[in-house]
Formats: sequence, structure tokens, C-alpha cells
Amino acid sequence: MAYNLPISCVKIFPVEKFMHEYSIAHNIAEIIRQSTPEEDLRSVRTIKLKIGTMAGVVVDSLIFCFDAIKDTLPFSDALLDVEQSVFTVHCNVCESVTTNELGVAACSICGSFDTTILSGYELEIVSIEIEENAEEMQWA
Repeated sequence: MAYNLPISCVKIFPVEKFMHEYSIAHNIAEIIRQSTPEEDLRSVRTIKLKIGTMAGVVVDSLIFCFDAIKDTLPFSDALLDVEQSVFTVHCNVCESVTTNELGVAACSICGSFDTTILSGYELEIVSIEIEENAEEMQWA
């Protein structure tokens, strides 16, 4: 069974706001609770996340915090599966796409600051895997 939700439903919070990992873990749990039919909550096994390297989230801390609270949740067997996305920019001058670990929005090829950030600030729930036939609720 698959549940499709508009992308606005899976954004955890605007990237501009800082939130501690414990609060993020609670927000993830609440989104899962609100987005999954009640009869499927106990069957949630994996929550797949995409977190940008510049999102201000320490992934190991988030997993630790989620593990600390999940015993109080109907989906206490669930695990977080985190994919990290690198900081990537597109240069509007030379049309190159580059990455860097510092989060600098300048093009590393031509030095222009006329760039568009493509990734690196995400904090999104990508999908929820439920036990029944290993089906996933895809959110895209």
C-alpha cells in the first residue's frame, strides 16, 4: 500500500530555523503519527530521511534521540535510515555544478557568487517503510 502526500507535508521545518536534534526527533515522530493511518503505525519499520550536510543536524545525535523516544511511540520498532546530501551549487555564469564542504555559495570554477544552491540544506522525510509486504509510503 502506498500513501502519496504533497511535498509540503514532508518538510520537517524551514531550514532557516535552528532546531535541536531531540526536537527534530519529536517532530519526525509527530509527522509519522499524523501521516500514517492508525492501523499501520505499529507496522512502521524504517523512516527514510534525506539530510543535507549544511542543515545543521548532527545525524548520529538525531538517531540517538529518536532511539531514546521511540519506546514511547506506537512504532517502537522503527529505525531511521539517513541519506546525507552534499552542498551543491549551480553557477549561473559558467553553468557548472560544484560541491564543497564549507557551504560556500561561490562557484569553485569561476568564482562567481551568481549561483543557485541545489542541495545541502534538506531535512526531509523521504519514505516510510511498513512491515506489510515491505511496502513503502513514497513522498516525492
